[in-house]
Amino acid sequence: MVQTVHFVLDYRSMRRCRKTVKGLTLSEILVSIALLTLMLVTTLVLFAQLLASTTKSGYLSVATVYADRVLEYATNNPESSSPAFPPLRTGEQEFLVQGEDSPTKFVYRLEATQLARDLPHGERWMLDVEVRWWTDDPNSDTTARAGYGELRTRQSRLVYVRW
Repeated sequence: MVQTVHFVLDYRSMRRCRKTVKGLTLSEILVSIALLTLMLVTTLVLFAQLLASTTKSGYLSVATVYADRVLEYATNNPESSSPAFPPLRTGEQEFLVQGEDSPTKFVYRLEATQLARDLPHGERWMLDVEVRWWTDDPNSDTTARAGYGELRTRQSRLVYVRW
């Protein structure tokens, strides 16, 4: 017994099959490429901002430690006679910030203001120090850089000097 199978091609059923098998149209491909590009550009911008923020944080940490060191030195080494501190002192030092190849110059400006003169056994002083980086002048008005914000830090300390 031999069975024969006959295939009948129906134009309408083929057309129906073609409709169910879909591909991507050119407009869908363009929209997906545009969305992927937008996501990639957004990610790159965020990474660039993160890198700038990390760099600024490193400089700010070094400047804060340097300001603490300047205040500590001034507090521990007052003059032996009145006035205990000069009204203004400036200085500079270079530090290697993490991730940088060359040292960066940090400059400070220490201002001393006497608060009480007629104390029987000493003097009260307010010491204010401002540390800046990426500048050579501690009195400069330039305190910001695009993408980095403020390029300075300030700290104060109240000091009582006994005689």
